[in-house]
Amino acid sequence: MNFWIELHFKIKLHNKDRKLVEKIQNYFGVGTISELLDGSTQYQVCSIKYLSIIIDHFDKYPLITQKRADYLLFKKAFEIIQRK
Repeated sequence: MNFWIELHFKIKLHNKDRKLVEKIQNYFGVGTISELLDGSTQYQVCSIKYLSIIIDHFDKYPLITQKRADYLLFKKAFEIIQRK
């Protein structure tokens, strides 16, 4: 039986906000942007190497909403995967 676990960091906004998504990508310096069939634009980071950039950012600038709890679970999964 084979299985794998992947982590993805995604931001999905309406296509009218593509410039903002591009600014986010430029800020982090990693990730890809794609247009989806539902009229949205998505920024995505999948590489463990590059996810560390995202983790470092949110450690330095913590979220203050319910998203913080989601982030902490994401970070824990990231750390488990990093340790193999």
